Amino acid sequence: MNKLTWIRFVLVLAVCFQLLPPSVAEGKINGTVSGETGGKLDQYLTRLSRFGFSGSILVSRQGKVLLHKSYGWADKQQGIPNTNDTAFDIASLTKQFTAAAILKLEAQGKLKTSDPISRHLPNVPADKAGIAIHHLLTHTSGFDPDFTEGKNITREQFIAGMMKMPLVAETGKEYIYANSGYCLLAAIVEIVSGQPYNKFVVEQLYKPAGMTGTGSYDDPDRWRNRVIAHGYNESTDNGAPTARLSNWGVRGAYDALTTAGDLDKWMTALRNKTVLPETAVKKLFSVQAPTGQRGVDYGYGWLIDKTNSGKTIISHAGSHFEGFNASCRLFVEDDVLIITTTNRIFGRFEPVGVVERAITSIVFNGKSPDVPDGVKIAPEQIAKLAGTYALPTGATLEVAAENDHLQISATGQEAIDVLIAASPQEQKRHADFNQRAAAVFQGVAKGEFGALAAEFKRPGQVEEFKKAFAGLWRKFETQHGAFKSIESLGTVPEPEALMTYVKLNFERGSEYRRVRWENGKLAYVLLGKPPLIPTSFIAQSNDGFAGYHVVIGRTVRLGFKNGDSLTVLSDKGKQMPTATKL
Repeated sequence: MNKLTWIRFVLVLAVCFQLLPPSVAEGKINGTVSGETGGKLDQYLTRLSRFGFSGSILVSRQGKVLLHKSYGWADKQQGIPNTNDTAFDIASLTKQFTAAAILKLEAQGKLKTSDPISRHLPNVPADKAGIAIHHLLTHTSGFDPDFTEGKNITREQFIAGMMKMPLVAETGKEYIYANSGYCLLAAIVEIVSGQPYNKFVVEQLYKPAGMTGTGSYDDPDRWRNRVIAHGYNESTDNGAPTARLSNWGVRGAYDALTTAGDLDKWMTALRNKTVLPETAVKKLFSVQAPTGQRGVDYGYGWLIDKTNSGKTIISHAGSHFEGFNASCRLFVEDDVLIITTTNRIFGRFEPVGVVERAITSIVFNGKSPDVPDGVKIAPEQIAKLAGTYALPTGATLEVAAENDHLQISATGQEAIDVLIAASPQEQKRHADFNQRAAAVFQGVAKGEFGALAAEFKRPGQVEEFKKAFAGLWRKFETQHGAFKSIESLGTVPEPEALMTYVKLNFERGSEYRRVRWENGKLAYVLLGKPPLIPTSFIAQSNDGFAGYHVVIGRTVRLGFKNGDSLTVLSDKGKQMPTATKL
């Protein structure tokens, strides 16, 4: 047995018996780190992984790989770390593969993007006769965004179901991001090529690009002898996506698995015109339709936008609330490629946007977020700190021991503000949204919708929203009895919104909801209950810890005293109220 074989044998044993040292468990195998910039990227991501980040990253500049490395766990329970060979669910990043499949067929002379869908699909009704393949590719068909009846049905049943759905917008007039349109494109690929979609993309796209770790999740032959990342939402293990049933409501829209390395091969193949001719690649990457968002347009399966200096960015992202979040981002003029595949999200918080911004800052400006480092202390020292700690207002911090770190979540606004090191201005803003959310629900409970109408972001849909809300409230009262009171659990900031969580108390039970605020207006009401913003804290000493939420990205430092109280310090050293252990 030579030295390399022996090392591999030892690593396999270590995985089997969960004896991997932290350096290996955090992904420090199968990695490439190049130069000062690569070192900064690796330091940032290694520290971030201690706070829960899990995934695989590839960053290249002018064709040179600065970083290609993996962090966190593919399967935590089994002690299997993410490596560069781990396959990740990339959700809606799948769409650009489907767009490329359509353009491959066009290059073969088998269809045109200008073709009406009636040329390739059966029984297209009159209200959909004006829809062309181009409209499906650009999300301007007018189809409803999702087809929810796609499980365990045939392709023909799916197409028939889509043809019965009423359009939600006039074809060609409005950009409405529609998974359903890309599922129809997958159906067209099958009909025109005479092959299953899975087989066509493997043979016509993936193999010519040298991609051995890419395919659809319901293609079992593709995944034999390969580690598939489990999806995690907080600490909940949702398993591997390959366990999902085949579903015509997702095929071609968000059903691909891949590796960061394969995505790099794919982008290289596109730019080198080895899988598609130049005219087809130009269609993929050129503006085809406006999205309605300032400065952002849609190509075929790709978003095209500009930096503040006018340079072009070609990108697409994908997310799946079972735990996956991915992105591929090409800075065209600078020839910088950032590929991010992750398998852990944090409630409604998705890590890719924040991680991408940090990577971009490091690559272009040399500036890295200040993610705290830590020291290791005995698990028993950590365990004795667990418990519920009450703040002066009655808000609480739930402290859980997790072997090598603490996991702390909040109930009540003061506790939330502590965990995010909220400024006085933010605290005032959060209090305002708590009051506004309470007013909306108090009104609905009385059958009065004035507060709801005043807060709603889309005035044209107020009546529809009122009707839905009134029906939901009747359901609550049928199940739980008369309404008693509302408790505001607090407002939490998200990267592009605020969420106010409420508990609705009835005679025989409670319901939890969260109100999403966008630009100060009510956008949605969704399910949502505690724990709020669980945050990892790593030891700085036996009684001092630093917390950092992967997505919110703020450092919070706290100190425990005699195991019966804790004091939180803001990142600037300003002392916050003391919380007493109950």
